[in-house]
Amino acid sequence: MKRLLPLILIFLSGCLMFADVPSAPVVEGMCYLTGYVDLQEAVDNCVNGGTVIIPAGVHEIGTVVINNNDEWQKVVNIQGVAPGHLGQSPPLGSGQWDLLLDGGYHYGTVLRGHIVVDEGARLYMNNLSMIGHAEGTAVQYNSTVPNGAFSSVSCGNYETCFYVRGYYLTFDDIDIAGVGTGFDVSGNVISLRDVDIKGCDLGANLSGANVGYDGGSVQGCNDGVLFGATVGKLGNIYFEQIVGYSLQVTGSGSEISPNFYATNSGSVSISGHDNIVFLGLNPSDMVEINGDTNYIYNAAFGQYNDTGWANVIERPYP
Repeated sequence: MKRLLPLILIFLSGCLMFADVPSAPVVEGMCYLTGYVDLQEAVDNCVNGGTVIIPAGVHEIGTVVINNNDEWQKVVNIQGVAPGHLGQSPPLGSGQWDLLLDGGYHYGTVLRGHIVVDEGARLYMNNLSMIGHAEGTAVQYNSTVPNGAFSSVSCGNYETCFYVRGYYLTFDDIDIAGVGTGFDVSGNVISLRDVDIKGCDLGANLSGANVGYDGGSVQGCNDGVLFGATVGKLGNIYFEQIVGYSLQVTGSGSEISPNFYATNSGSVSISGHDNIVFLGLNPSDMVEINGDTNYIYNAAFGQYNDTGWANVIERPYP
């Protein structure tokens, strides 16, 4: 009998393995992609303010429209399990993107397609990647309803990753690679924090009121940041391997905190007016100034070509 007891326990354990296991409880407001035909259906049918949970893997989503049913202030949360950071970052249009994804060289949740946020909607997105097919825009945000947020999102292989025409939006911990333009922003009170962009034509085109970009890097791009904001803030950016301008300040009344410009990081242009610009470590090229009434502070030995009017260039010592 003593010898039979372990065999009985093994048999019972095996039975339990194949027994029906109760499914996880359904949480109100949680909509799982696996329960719908596609992401569009999940977004349309999830309760207003609910969260669509997307499992790990590569998901072809086509074009998903947020607020497809014309609800007033439709709020949607799209959540993956983790951003699908790739070990490599090929350039825009490279066939390596498909090879990496088809070969399983990805992690977390990867969406392939486009998301359009229509007027009257609000979108929150976190813990996922969007990898395109070398065309179009990953996220087109066209809603004036305030307060949307993106956190821990990576994006690659699109002509534009984030096209934003909205208000009170935040982008935190964003990785972008292999794109035409990382950010094309025109709106009010929009914040970019810890955003890394590499392998692009233009890192970011930022305009509007109270637009900020704090922390991160722009590397391996033809041009870095075109900053046309009014009363905006930009600083703590690492620029490296920029072919043209690392930073172009075209707006007004903004504050530029110190940035780091590597020796191969191109140059800086200031064509706006009434900006306070702390350049930080010297850009490697001549700083072009053709705007008016700007205050520019830099370390010693900076080189300037000032063709504007009433600009003030202050050095810490001769």
